[in-house]
Amino acid sequence: MSEAKAIETFKSMVGLATEGLKALLLVNGGAVVALLTYVGNSKGPAPLPSSFTLPASMFLLGLVLCVGAFCAAYATQYYLYNEQFPERGFKPRAHMRYFKWTATLVALSLVAFSVGALTSVSTFQSSSATAQSAQAAKAASSQPQAVGAAKK
Repeated sequence: MSEAKAIETFKSMVGLATEGLKALLLVNGGAVVALLTYVGNSKGPAPLPSSFTLPASMFLLGLVLCVGAFCAAYATQYYLYNEQFPERGFKPRAHMRYFKWTATLVALSLVAFSVGALTSVSTFQSSSATAQSAQAAKAASSQPQAVGAAKK
């Protein structure tokens, strides 16, 4: 492979990795905003905000881990660049330690997002079932009053 092609391939890999990290920030941050919007604007019997503590915590953890991944990615690039100059004292392949940290933080951020999403869905389902049973109980309690009023 020519040097020019190798440089372009490297640039595209860095660009793809950057866009992936941005997407991870976006989904975790968007999930926090969506969750808070849902809790704040729900009609009818409102779900308990405490029931959304775990999902919100997981999405926030995903954000923190992703920011950590950005920092580790910077360290990876810093070491990779400086390894080209032996006089600077950077050991060959020292960047791999930071690359592994970056990959681990990205994976953990994805896990945190997944846990937050799954717990959100289960919380939505349980709050929906609670709201439906409350509506059914309200309808059942109002029917005998209407029947009793019709007999009078």
